[in-house]
Amino acid sequence: MASQKNGAFLSDYFRWWVLREYGGIYLDADIEIVNGEKFNQVVEELEQGQHHSFMGFSGNGLPTYDWIAESVGSKKTLLYQCLCVVYMIIWDLYLIWISILLQLQIY
Repeated sequence: MASQKNGAFLSDYFRWWVLREYGGIYLDADIEIVNGEKFNQVVEELEQGQHHSFMGFSGNGLPTYDWIAESVGSKKTLLYQCLCVVYMIIWDLYLIWISILLQLQIY
């Protein structure tokens, strides 16, 4: 992936991989925490092992990946393992698509 220099795709995959391997919390730079008490509660529940992962949802109920969290050392959830696999599959499809487009431009 790194050799193709697709920074956005690579950063998404790296985010999933780090959370899968090490746990932690990821927030996009434009995320504003408006309820610090609620955020602290989420962090504490994650640290105490009450939950294995969290993911943000938008106002329309769709999942967003601008804030996500995984408990440290948790291998019980398949969420981030699956996302890493899905990204690898998408990457392979992307490379196939690019090669097709390049072949079409040659003719």
